[in-house]
Amino acid sequence: MEPLWGAARPVDQGPPRLRESLPAAPKGCWKGPEADRRVACLAVATAAVLRLRGRRISRRGTHPSTDVAVAQLDAAELRQLGRPPAWLREAEEANLQLANGWEPVSSEVTLRNLRIRGHLPQHVQGGIFLRNGPNQAMSPVSMQDYHIFDGHGMIHAVHFLGDEEGATYARRYVRTQALQFEESEGQCLYTGMKKMLPQFPTFFRLLFEKYFGSSGSTDSPYWVIQNRNPANNGCTVHAGRVLATWEAGWAYELRLPDLETLGLFDYEGTWPDGAVTDNCSAHGKQDPETGQLITISYNMIELPPWLRVITASADGALEKSVKVPLPSGAALLHDFGITQRRVILNVGPLNLVPLKMVSGAPPFDFDFSAKCYFGILSRSSDSADDVIWVEAENCFNFHVLNAYDDPTDPARVIVHTFRQDYTLGLGMGSKLNEETRMSPHGRRLQGDTAVLHRWVIDVSAAKVVESTRLHQPPADPRRSWLSDFGAVNPRYVGRPHRYGWSLGFDSEIQAGSPVPEGSVARFTRVLKHDLETGELLERDFLHSAGACVVGAAESRFACNDLVVVPGGGSEDEASLLLLVHDLVEETAELRVLDAATLNLQCAVEIPTRVPLGFHCSFAAAGSFDLGEA
Repeated sequence: MEPLWGAARPVDQGPPRLRESLPAAPKGCWKGPEADRRVACLAVATAAVLRLRGRRISRRGTHPSTDVAVAQLDAAELRQLGRPPAWLREAEEANLQLANGWEPVSSEVTLRNLRIRGHLPQHVQGGIFLRNGPNQAMSPVSMQDYHIFDGHGMIHAVHFLGDEEGATYARRYVRTQALQFEESEGQCLYTGMKKMLPQFPTFFRLLFEKYFGSSGSTDSPYWVIQNRNPANNGCTVHAGRVLATWEAGWAYELRLPDLETLGLFDYEGTWPDGAVTDNCSAHGKQDPETGQLITISYNMIELPPWLRVITASADGALEKSVKVPLPSGAALLHDFGITQRRVILNVGPLNLVPLKMVSGAPPFDFDFSAKCYFGILSRSSDSADDVIWVEAENCFNFHVLNAYDDPTDPARVIVHTFRQDYTLGLGMGSKLNEETRMSPHGRRLQGDTAVLHRWVIDVSAAKVVESTRLHQPPADPRRSWLSDFGAVNPRYVGRPHRYGWSLGFDSEIQAGSPVPEGSVARFTRVLKHDLETGELLERDFLHSAGACVVGAAESRFACNDLVVVPGGGSEDEASLLLLVHDLVEETAELRVLDAATLNLQCAVEIPTRVPLGFHCSFAAAGSFDLGEA
């Protein structure tokens, strides 16, 4: 049978197109004797954008939608649902960040009555697994300059119904302001992270869309113009809502279980104008006792650069925000830690360089001669004056596993991170002062790879008293030691814990091969870390399916994040949920593993391709209203 395609509004029936309204600007109109033409061009752009003012979150996009029981589709139709869009298949240029599993899909989908292989644990039943990621909706402005941080955000969700009822898989775009604007224009207009140089006269169209087309409710800070907020990175579940976040933009709120985009998250009306100056980290931390959500924002443009620590109540209302000047340059921040009493800020030397932005070069530098810093702020403090900055060795920590106050010494905190010797931001940066590069922990790591690391910080003395690499290259080259994308039992966030889980890089990277330039590292195994004994348990994705796939190559399966769902009373009486992609068969499985043994408990079989992505989370049964669907 034919897929049940939803009615898609043709692009040319949307609001008036700025592209048709704006006169073509001749070469040189922005300088020299033709400079006065700027006023005329700008006036026309202003008038055209004002016609779009008042556009709100739309309920339907221009992409087809399928909602059907999986048994009603044959193999060819299921394969069709996973095909990349025509613009990518026909592209003359190649981009590794739009290949090897990162190819976008061209439609939104709901597949019902999916088979669950194995037995669904009680603590997972009725819940929803959610994962965010880039799904570029149209051909980018420049195929060469596209970066995976640019792609339009798409949430993939698996709703566990029961062993007999099966599960439902759905994917929906986050209906951001930029996606709607570009759909109405019928083309991609934002250049992205690797090319922040203003593109005239398009720059003026984007500027006015930001402040007028959005009805004055912009979704990114005032200094973000040439980039869209795709809401494609984080996926935080808090107070019955899903927050889709992007590093330099404000969070979008989605409804469960139908993934309807409700609009910008304004902290229950208590911070409606925050997006003008702030952004929202991908890694909000929820306190397991108070239910508070703590997140960070940052500004790399103002002098001095700053970050903000934001605390929301258990029901999502703003409690306070503390603006903190950075101790170093305009650093890109991503993750942080909390303890029961403190917030642990994490600043590494991957800095935005405005002059490189102007020249059109990759806008970030990793400085091998600079320090890394940890900032310690009491969670009860309202003042940046209370932050204690602690210098650490040159490195970068994109992801924090967990942090906690030392139970034997209240002046100390223990932080576990996935420490990198350096990063170039997956192609967004260059090396600076590389001649000073060294590693105090033995073998130097390849760029954009990491190993679990323990830091012990004496807060009263403002110094690092221990910096220890927790794993070393194993004698058996088949074993793992490099990993990233960690998780702990959420009941232990900010508390002393014994276990952590992460994803291991593929075998070639474990053995020392670099991440291919322009590509993204591949994760092919799941690891369990015992922080007391140092034991490392691992399962590759060939075997964690429950039975070895005979003759298959390791690179056939990949994953990009995992989440822990608590079960019984002890820390590892839990389940690991991870979306595993079969890059050969072009299908996927949501695997549920026993957190103690890494053995398979069950798997939801998704018989169509799901693109690779970023961070994930879990909404437990009862935390959302089924009546909203």
